[in-house]
Amino acid sequence: MVMILMPVQNSVFISYRRSPSKWLARLMFHDLTAHGYDVFLDVENLGPGRFGEAILRQIEARAHFILLIERGTLERCVDPEDWLRREIEHALDTQRNVIPVTVERYLFAEDAAYLTGKLAQLPDYQALPLDYLFFDPAMERLRTVFLQQPFHGALAPTPTPEQPIIAQQSDAAQISFQPTGYQASVTVPALNVRFGPGMNFPQVNVIRQGTQAEILGRNADSTWWRVKAGDKHGWVIGHFVDLPPNIEVAQVPVDD
Repeated sequence: MVMILMPVQNSVFISYRRSPSKWLARLMFHDLTAHGYDVFLDVENLGPGRFGEAILRQIEARAHFILLIERGTLERCVDPEDWLRREIEHALDTQRNVIPVTVERYLFAEDAAYLTGKLAQLPDYQALPLDYLFFDPAMERLRTVFLQQPFHGALAPTPTPEQPIIAQQSDAAQISFQPTGYQASVTVPALNVRFGPGMNFPQVNVIRQGTQAEILGRNADSTWWRVKAGDKHGWVIGHFVDLPPNIEVAQVPVDD
């Protein structure tokens, strides 16, 4: 049998475990779409119920399958019905260009017990290491090297009845990076800027007392604020910033 080598494609499926990778997946979605990629990201947890098969068909509709792996990502894959496991297996079965993105020095050897069945193939794929502190260089390497690889297989277009569902998912995954016109003032000597809205996310920057940071978004209960400080954007805890008295909180986008 002759294997047909398909040309390079710009279509991407991002597979991830919501805890711990929800915010990383959305930032990756934003970066890739901003660079012209057609990206699918399930942000409303459609699988494995009514729309589960539609999600699997999105894998078939895209050439590249990015798998975000952090510590804790694969533990539930021991269950044959685990949805992340099903996505990985479908990508392998349909010969997508599988790209494991290993976060914060993750090693497959740590999860050998969970790499059973078809998942035992994952360590054979070239992985892209990603450190939260160096997100931008990692994304550049992803775009210029890993996503430039041709793949074996065929692309299946999204069925017409499912197109509105997929468009809705794309809209839900969007992140606004537009300034809101409001600024937060730091009230403590040094405030950590974190990759996501929580103390469990790694620190990516520090801003000093009195700094005025542009407000870009907030979490649902407004306890964390997404800000831009210098050339970095990230999240700060609301206890340690003063908000402008004229702020209309409902007008600030919710991002979590």
